[in-house]
Amino acid sequence: MKEILLAYFSRSGVTKKLSEDLAKVLDAEIYQVRPLKAYPLEEDECIQVAEREKAEEARPGLAGPLPEVRGLKKLVLGLPNWNDTCPRCLLSFLEALDLSGVEVYPFVTSEGSGPDGVNEDLQEQVKRTAKLHKAANGDQMSVEDLAAWVRGGKLD
Repeated sequence: MKEILLAYFSRSGVTKKLSEDLAKVLDAEIYQVRPLKAYPLEEDECIQVAEREKAEEARPGLAGPLPEVRGLKKLVLGLPNWNDTCPRCLLSFLEALDLSGVEVYPFVTSEGSGPDGVNEDLQEQVKRTAKLHKAANGDQMSVEDLAAWVRGGKLD
């Protein structure tokens, strides 16, 4: 088990590409969080599903086995801004893991809306066990800047 795991959820491929590039630079294991039922590809339909899940505080089921996290030091979490919150499948993922003592570094891809709204949901999810760093705006940082942040740098 490597000390850094990069877990991500991507619907359009933007977060996936950035996650893959960042995992290489960090020499991190990579894990794709996949909901049991895929989100619709059509944008308006996907937004409706996301809004319903948020209103219901849903925790969708996950496809595939979870990664091993024993010995993990840092979890880098890649996610799109999902109606000013986290994709609910990522909250399902975080609930399923024992992140005791792990530092969590989220970065958000958002087509301009940034990480607002994400920090609060993530803080609520990991507050009892992990140390959460403020979410970075992955749209405004290079892969190298994100890697430096995970290695101990500060966000501007």
